[in-house]
Amino acid sequence: MSDDENIIIDNDEETVEDDEDKKERELMNMINEIKIYLKNAKLKKDYDDIIKKYKIKIMKNGKIVSPMKEKIIIKKKIINFKINEPEDVFDLDCFIQGEEKKNKK
Repeated sequence: MSDDENIIIDNDEETVEDDEDKKERELMNMINEIKIYLKNAKLKKDYDDIIKKYKIKIMKNGKIVSPMKEKIIIKKKIINFKINEPEDVFDLDCFIQGEEKKNKK
């Protein structure tokens, strides 16, 4: 083997772990930022700004849509859901069905 040959070491496992760590750090940073914005939110515009900044979407009637037209109380629930389940999508239909069941009791 000559000195001029390059030895390539396969670091795919390390790269995957690094990517996962980076993704986890980014998620935690996003969650912490949203918590701060949510704590300071007072007006409808404040909640709208959080939804826009973090591109939060919901599932409504089987489609992924923007929650901008929802009532403020729903927006609060959606944002809190994003904090607790950052990689999931809030299902408005399931939420409404759950609320209706609660109200019937």
